[in-house]
Amino acid sequence: MSINKDKGTTEDTSIPVDLKIWKEALVREMRQLMREELEPLHECLDQVENARVEQPQPVPQARFYYVT
Repeated sequence: MSINKDKGTTEDTSIPVDLKIWKEALVREMRQLMREELEPLHECLDQVENARVEQPQPVPQARFYYVT
């Protein structure tokens, strides 16, 4: 469905379209799609972060230099 900006109607029908409502619906739909696409990535990042926390971190050893 495409929008005729001059008339504020769709090509399919002659029903007036409130462009603000149409835009809000489109933005809402895009946000939902982004959430669905990014959820597996967030889960993977959580697993990596949790695995890192569970592993003991190595303690850096101090190095001493002797001056002669």
